[in-house]
Amino acid sequence: MSTSSTPSSPSKTFQTSDPPSPSSLSTSPTLPDVDDEEDVLEAPAFYTPSMMIGSMNDTMKGVGGSVELKRKLDDGTLISSTEKEREAADMSAKMRQSAEEVKGMTFGEKVEWSGVRRGVGNELYKRGEYKEAMDVYMTALCGISNEEGDRVESERDVSLPVLLNLAQCAIKLRMAGKAIQFCDHATKLSTGVGEGNFKVLYRRGKARVMRGDFEGARKDFEDCRDACDKKGAGEGERKALEVEVEKLERLVRKGRKDEGNGGWPTSAADGPVPPNTSRDSRSTA
Repeated sequence: MSTSSTPSSPSKTFQTSDPPSPSSLSTSPTLPDVDDEEDVLEAPAFYTPSMMIGSMNDTMKGVGGSVELKRKLDDGTLISSTEKEREAADMSAKMRQSAEEVKGMTFGEKVEWSGVRRGVGNELYKRGEYKEAMDVYMTALCGISNEEGDRVESERDVSLPVLLNLAQCAIKLRMAGKAIQFCDHATKLSTGVGEGNFKVLYRRGKARVMRGDFEGARKDFEDCRDACDKKGAGEGERKALEVEVEKLERLVRKGRKDEGNGGWPTSAADGPVPPNTSRDSRSTA
């Protein structure tokens, strides 16, 4: 990626590597959306490529020039970056800065640091700033530890709750594919802490309904019922689950009724998107 000025000003180029991609249904009031009670108001301070370019453009206002972020192709051609690429570059910078911040911390300090980041994300979530909350939750993952002796606590106290928060933000943003990916990661944590977890299954089921994968959603909700029975889930969780199951069954019944009249089938993966589900929500982007 590079930044370039307009022809009316002297050319300035700043080379960076191509950034990596950073890896709503309504929610029931009986089940909390975010999984932390800590309230923290102060957001972490980051310096991102977008901030740098904005600052440079502010400085250049008086001389009639401007700067933009561009991507350098293998043949040396520069093309304008997309909004998604700019967001990825900013996220990459936030992750690098967060990783540098926790460098040298003890494991206990990392867990505490991640908890503070989650608290910031929770405050953003409560204000409806889901994209901003997601970015902060992503940086909280820098507090995980891969040391064998820390793994159980790291996955239980950092990875799982952060992945759950990320999935909930993705649902709010109607990014069904991303929500499913976050839940899938939770089920594959090496210690098994996310396997059979009610909230993981519940949120993945909701995301699958949003995406039109009704059979997958039904399986997740059935597994949710099993989790309720095995782990003694509260009445609130059971009621929230039944609300979502009823929504799913209504959609399936509606799909079967309309299918013979050229409507959408019971699996949106095989055809048109069902009512109240945007086509964009089926994308994993």
